[in-house]
This record gives sequence, structure tokens and C-alpha cells, in this order.
Amino acid sequence: MKFELPSEGEEAVTKKVSLLFTEMLRGVR
Repeated sequence: MKFELPSEGEEAVTKKVSLLFTEMLRGVR
């Protein structure tokens, strides 16, 4: 899945996604 975001930088986007994913995993536990 690829997101087309206004040049935010792929690194920044990846960090945001990682944080969201971690939060989701925490919520599941």
C-alpha cells in the first residue's frame, strides 16, 4: 500500500506509520 503525501519525506511518513502501528498493537493487548 502506497500513500501519496505532499512531500513530507518518506522517513517522516514511515515514523508516523510505525508509531500508529505500535499504538494499535498496545491497544490490542
